[in-house]
Amino acid sequence: MDRRIAIKKTGLLIGTGLSFSTIAAILQSCTNQPAENAWKPEFLSEELANVLTIISEILIPTEQVSGAVDLLIPQYIDSILKDFTTAGEQQGFLSGFEQFKSNCMNQYHQDFLSCPPQQQLDFLKSEEKRFVESPEPSFFGTVKLLTYEVFFYSEVGVTQYLKYEPVPGTYEGCVPLSSVNGTWFSNDMFSL
Repeated sequence: MDRRIAIKKTGLLIGTGLSFSTIAAILQSCTNQPAENAWKPEFLSEELANVLTIISEILIPTEQVSGAVDLLIPQYIDSILKDFTTAGEQQGFLSGFEQFKSNCMNQYHQDFLSCPPQQQLDFLKSEEKRFVESPEPSFFGTVKLLTYEVFFYSEVGVTQYLKYEPVPGTYEGCVPLSSVNGTWFSNDMFSL
């Protein structure tokens, strides 16, 4: 039997077996309109999820490549914190957020979400300075690390920003950076 005829017959057989409700459900699922406030955080509070979204978008804005919000990085971080961290790490993250809020209130006399964008950026620069100078982990340092790690594990981060070799060659350790003709990910290469 001709392959094209077989495909047509199979399509007709499947098509007649579908009910109108199934067809309607399939057509409705094909729309790409995201629902407003579709993401409901599982571990984070609404306030913390909004702060995380703003920080991740400041770190990886949409103008450069697909931004952090486009790549669903805040949702992924929420999932990481819920499913892959210990209770102590979760509590440390939440207490770090409380310190973050306190620092913002002391510096600008309002919470981070109420600050205008330039103040948010200035505050994050001061938080980055605190993070670099302190041996203790901080909320901003953890969010920054998680945001960049998730970004560089994504397809966009790997293929569009880093040097991407789907079939790598031989391993050569300790080579000069100029000989590899690309950028490799390290946590200290990004600062605000």
